[in-house]
Amino acid sequence: MPELSLSYDERGDVLYLTVGSPDPSARSRSDEHGFIWRMSKDGVRRAVTIENARAWLTKKAELEKLLANGFGVARKVVHKEIREFA
Repeated sequence: MPELSLSYDERGDVLYLTVGSPDPSARSRSDEHGFIWRMSKDGVRRAVTIENARAWLTKKAELEKLLANGFGVARKVVHKEIREFA
């Protein structure tokens, strides 16, 4: 199971999540939710930046689903990290 790492910038209210090792040469793409996804050279999503992160806590189930689908990991992996953030 891939390891998910979470960090939070309280001052900026920005949440950062990474699966596995970050790829310094990653490309970025925003989605319809305003998430900024970073992908490895082969197009695999490796990290996401979420601005206004606290607002997403009122929609934790939706956030967990979006992140699990985006990273292609089990929802329970995301749930564990989000629970610790909240």
